[in-house]
Amino acid sequence: MRLKALVSLRVTPLTPFAVVWKNKHLLRRLVAQELQSRYRGSLLGVLWSVLVPLSQLLVFTFVFTSVVPSRWSGNSSNVGDFSLVLFAGLIVYGLFAEAIGRAPMLLLENPSYLKKVVFPVELLGVSALCVAIVNALISLAILLLFKLVLTGSVSVSIVGLPLVLVPFVLLLCGLVWFLAATGVYIRDLRYAVGPILSLMMFLSPVFYPASALPPQFAWIFALNPLVPVIEQVRAIVIDHQWPTMATVAGLWALGMMSLWLGYLWFSGTRRGFADVV
Repeated sequence: MRLKALVSLRVTPLTPFAVVWKNKHLLRRLVAQELQSRYRGSLLGVLWSVLVPLSQLLVFTFVFTSVVPSRWSGNSSNVGDFSLVLFAGLIVYGLFAEAIGRAPMLLLENPSYLKKVVFPVELLGVSALCVAIVNALISLAILLLFKLVLTGSVSVSIVGLPLVLVPFVLLLCGLVWFLAATGVYIRDLRYAVGPILSLMMFLSPVFYPASALPPQFAWIFALNPLVPVIEQVRAIVIDHQWPTMATVAGLWALGMMSLWLGYLWFSGTRRGFADVV
């Protein structure tokens, strides 16, 4: 797709929202279908959405408290506190990894939809993201339950979570659209995403505090969009702090930009999807 063709598209920052809202009933069906197919035939069904994050929490907590000790200053003096800190980071990273990991092959796995002229193929990316959000919300509920059991309280500051997580979802949606569209033309993209996701896990403050990064490498965190989200979620849920307005404003600006650019790229390249597939 030529740059001139992309520029000529009439896409405003509100267009992605309008498309999703117009097809909200279809999106609901796609998400329900995806969730049903994911656990169809399994003995435990949707319970796996609870068991998987719980097992990850237990394994990582054991490794990073007993095998490779990692210390947070302040709120992580015992295993229980450390588990909360670690799980909060895993929730944010897990949402990112699940959405981005599926994106490059998303359209190639659904070729029949690409040949339907009237089908809004943008919804495939949104549907996959919604499924990842459902899993993240289950993990978040587990985190809050653990917080209540271990500390006896959950702060009212958790109402500030949407201020941080909603723009993060918008950021992911734009990236999913970009990677899904690009993956149709560049099949090798799926092989690159896996190693990148692995690097992102260890280049994000999931298993260690952001303050542990040497000053000369601070630019890595400055370029990593996961860092402010992980730090703010921990501050809100664990430290009972309200999100900082400067960080929230930056996340919303980044999220809206990603959403618009991702949709613009997807819309400009979709004309060739059926021919390539």
